Amino acid sequence: MSDHARLSPSAADRWVTCPGSVTLIESMPEDKRNSKSLAADIGTAIHELSERCLIEDVTPNFFLGRKINDITIEEEHIEQAEMYVNYINSLDGDLYVEQKVTLKDVVPDCYGTADALVCQEGFLEVVDLKTGRYNVDPKMNRQMMIYALGAILEHDEIYRFDKVRLTIVQPPAGGIKSWDVDIDTLWDFMDVLIDV
Repeated sequence: MSDHARLSPSAADRWVTCPGSVTLIESMPEDKRNSKSLAADIGTAIHELSERCLIEDVTPNFFLGRKINDITIEEEHIEQAEMYVNYINSLDGDLYVEQKVTLKDVVPDCYGTADALVCQEGFLEVVDLKTGRYNVDPKMNRQMMIYALGAILEHDEIYRFDKVRLTIVQPPAGGIKSWDVDIDTLWDFMDVLIDV
């Protein structure tokens, strides 16, 4: 798999609504397609900080004043990471951090990386860290539903999921928000993706 999917989960709202946008964006110059902002760079650094906390079993404060991807970690970044890390650590189950998920067998070139999957017998929770100030709702969130479908395809033989929760941890806007979705709703959404 290459680094960027043609049908990336993070852009699912766009390409599900307007499939033609995929070809249009591919026709744009590379620098226009992949332009980044300081806010995006900070978000990436907070994600990496959080991942390292969960894997290395250190607290976010460990990174205060240090640089991650040329971003100096400040108190505000620590607070965002703490909310996410504390939430993840409060959950029961097997934790998969920065888990690659794919729908390649049913939707070619649709794959991405889920921030965290927490799996236990019969139950899957997909957790996504958002660092922006625009409120993101987990309900019918296409990006998270793709992550859930990918996790089910990858791990269902082990866990036999019958309940799924989509959780967004967004410290700047709304804190922690969850939506419980039934498996049939996810399979119906898979049918929509197949038709795109």
